[in-house]
Amino acid sequence: MSIPIPTDRRYTDGHLWLKANADGSLDVGASEEGQSQLGDMVFVEFPAAGKAFTARDAIATLESVKAASDMLVPGTGSVLAFNEALKDTPELINRDPYATWVVRIKVTSIDEAALMSAEQYGKLIGA
Repeated sequence: MSIPIPTDRRYTDGHLWLKANADGSLDVGASEEGQSQLGDMVFVEFPAAGKAFTARDAIATLESVKAASDMLVPGTGSVLAFNEALKDTPELINRDPYATWVVRIKVTSIDEAALMSAEQYGKLIGA
């Protein structure tokens, strides 16, 4: 059974989702497809709050029993916060990937062409 792809966010080809918050920040998490490819999460490496990043910099790293994967956002900005619950329970990403944000960021610019709608992302992954 596959989980429906939420339509209230945008997606990257690296299997991340970005969801806008009321204050203009973005929550970033792993998609169902992304967490499924990685397998059971065992650790999340977080950046320091306030860390600046540019397009395709790693803003966090997800480590699973299979591999480690950098979270790459197609934009420039800074890290506002990270999901503290994932320090002790990284498997929350596996349990409910669309409800579990990893990093909250503020972007000053973003490459809109690198983002997809839920429909476009579904076509990319063959859903």
